[in-house]
Amino acid sequence: MFRRTGSAIGTGFRRRTSIHSTVTSSTPGGRNRLTASNQIKADDMKLAIPNLAGQFYKSGAWGNTTLNGLIKTTATRFPDRLAIADAPDRSNWTGGVPRQLTYAQADAEIDRIAALFRSAGLVADEIVGMQAPNSVDAVVTFLAALRAGLIVSPLPLHWRDDEVLHALGALDAKAFISADWIETRDSASSARNLAAELFGLRFVFGLGSNLPDGMICLGTMLEELGDGLACDFQEPDDPANHLTTICWSQSDPEPVPVTRTHNQWLSAGRAVCDAAGFEEGAVILLPYSLTGLTGIGAGLAPWLLTRGTLHLHYPTSVEQLGTHAITVDADWILSPGQLANALNRQLGSESGRIVAAHPVSHMRPQAHSETGSVIDLHVADEFGLVAASSCIQAALSEQSSMDHAEGNRHIHHSTHLEILVPPNAESTSRSSHPLLFRGPMVPQTGWNGTHRIAGLAVTDDGCLETALDLALQDGLFAGFSPGKPSDGLSGPRRVPEVA
Repeated sequence: MFRRTGSAIGTGFRRRTSIHSTVTSSTPGGRNRLTASNQIKADDMKLAIPNLAGQFYKSGAWGNTTLNGLIKTTATRFPDRLAIADAPDRSNWTGGVPRQLTYAQADAEIDRIAALFRSAGLVADEIVGMQAPNSVDAVVTFLAALRAGLIVSPLPLHWRDDEVLHALGALDAKAFISADWIETRDSASSARNLAAELFGLRFVFGLGSNLPDGMICLGTMLEELGDGLACDFQEPDDPANHLTTICWSQSDPEPVPVTRTHNQWLSAGRAVCDAAGFEEGAVILLPYSLTGLTGIGAGLAPWLLTRGTLHLHYPTSVEQLGTHAITVDADWILSPGQLANALNRQLGSESGRIVAAHPVSHMRPQAHSETGSVIDLHVADEFGLVAASSCIQAALSEQSSMDHAEGNRHIHHSTHLEILVPPNAESTSRSSHPLLFRGPMVPQTGWNGTHRIAGLAVTDDGCLETALDLALQDGLFAGFSPGKPSDGLSGPRRVPEVA
């Protein structure tokens, strides 16, 4: 459970830092790109190009359902169904004992934490940073922040103080939520100390059982405020097209923000559900934290769409992941792609099926063994994902269909995602130009409300120009690679050489 420690709301630290944020400049080609500046604001929280939004609504790819709306609906229809459960070894890598909640319990707890955020003084569309491992507390708090009308920026667990400080400052975050500890790292103390560096950070909330003075323990606050809390936030018009999260792309040497709405997250989730065949009430084992497209788009969203049960996992070994899957009788297990074969052998043909996640990399997916069932999920940074059967992948050829309006060649086309190459690309096997993404899961705007994202250009008709290239094998799609950086980008970050 959330536990206590901490004092009054606020941190008492107030010292301004010179954190650089991102606004735009124009390139010679007239496209907008993100550059450094000292301030950044959200001018428009409805993040969609109007003509594309109309197409997506008309096709049914978008609707009026939000992530929290799915929780509420399922809590009404199946109040006693198990919604979410901690890993049994939770106390080995973060504070607190393992918990599990039914849908009714989860919905009630989400509502109370959302009310707590509102009563503390956080208002709609303010940014809340979050860095916490895969626990029931973290998932419930993430959804509670969205229910309170806040925008969550989940930060990767491997980020340390400098990266967290830069991200929170760039977004002008008003609050930060941290676990008490993660493995050997005292993350709570780091979070508290960051408040001294950020003038605008008003609250530092803590999850867990061992928090330092100066942090606000959510568990303690809930206990002190009692059971009378109710969230009073009124959803805006068209709530599913409203900004929910700001995740972080690694396309540039410096992490850059990538925005998404409820509709875009749910479209990513539907792509996975459709390809993998997730069914109503699916039992899903998720070893990824809610920090980006894999954890949220392939884990959280399918869980909510299927009204299933989400078992959380903190990965330390393939054997541990397989044992957990067998113990909870998982229908689907998300796994790093390079570990899928070993996990498949452990599970055998009678156990759950595997969604093998392949991030942007030069490495090709391995051929999967005969036993079990594996779906390859190719994750294109934070821009989009392609889920396909490992034995029937879409052929990509020079004779791909043409987008006659623009002259771009389609190399992948589905309800959820289009992947195109410009008409002057040399080949589809190793394009000399970055790939274009378009579709209901693809971000369409940059953080401050204009048509730009992550240092990349977005055309007026919604094509997102990425810095990614294709990886093909025997004419078949085999994933994404970093490719050649587009103008204004210097490519992926490099690991410093050790002297």
